[in-house]
Amino acid sequence: MTEYYKAQLNKKLDNKTRKGSGKKQIKLYSRVLTSEEGCAELRELEADQAECEHREEVSKQRKVAEEQEKCDWQAEQEHSQVTYTGAIKIKRLEELQDIAAALKLPDEG
Repeated sequence: MTEYYKAQLNKKLDNKTRKGSGKKQIKLYSRVLTSEEGCAELRELEADQAECEHREEVSKQRKVAEEQEKCDWQAEQEHSQVTYTGAIKIKRLEELQDIAAALKLPDEG
């Protein structure tokens, strides 16, 4: 029982000491970006970040378009009378998803 209280008090003490004494810490090795060289570096970083965001947006749009194509394909397959033959074990994932859509099986579970 006393070990429990001892552990709790030590935990509280550790939390208090981790927060610091309230003094603001000064970073000694930080860089000042007011020089021309610093501004050029900042512009370069911003351009890289914008390019990365653009690539991510294009990737998201591509994924949405692929999903839409897949949904359209499955809807088309539902209305057509396609016969699936062969063993299920050797079917690709897309074919299995088409079969599941044709059988109107839920996507989850």
